[in-house]
Amino acid sequence: MLNINQRFIIITIIAAFVVGGTIYLYERDKGKLVDHTKVFSNRKTKFPIDLNNVSVRDLTAVPGIGVVKARAIVEYREKIGGFSSLSQLKCVKGIGEKTVEKILKYIKIDKPNLSGKIVTFATHTDKIDINTAGIDELMKIKYIGPQKAKEIIEYRKENGPFKSIRDVMKVKGIGSKTFDKIKMYIEVY
Repeated sequence: MLNINQRFIIITIIAAFVVGGTIYLYERDKGKLVDHTKVFSNRKTKFPIDLNNVSVRDLTAVPGIGVVKARAIVEYREKIGGFSSLSQLKCVKGIGEKTVEKILKYIKIDKPNLSGKIVTFATHTDKIDINTAGIDELMKIKYIGPQKAKEIIEYRKENGPFKSIRDVMKVKGIGSKTFDKIKMYIEVY
């Protein structure tokens, strides 16, 4: 049987291993120790920056975004095929709601439309009525390009208005996978 001093020593050693292991796991980045020396604060970056085109280097110019967070944002962007709303930043490891609120004035999301102008993507709080939207408005929906937008309008002309958002899957080129990606951005009145 161990006395109180021996128990205290064993508990202290175990706690040190747990804390040390936790710090190590927190600091590593995909199997590599994080290099905290790479900070690009001397860059002159014009704000707001487009999240779908920005580099890790330029992201570090955003206050509150260091190298680790910038890499996480770019990796997540590549994983999902691009951001369609700024609220998606909350899904990035290390980015919480407070960070998103702090950096909103420094970031944006752009997508070119048919006329070559830049338009902002629709968000899930800013739904597009697929029964009344024109080509440019339909293209504000991530994953809807000019061809799919034309197909949606053609379908409406030939078959009348959509009765539910699921009916958009009747449009040529829009299957269940695309529907799952766009359903939060569309509505039917």
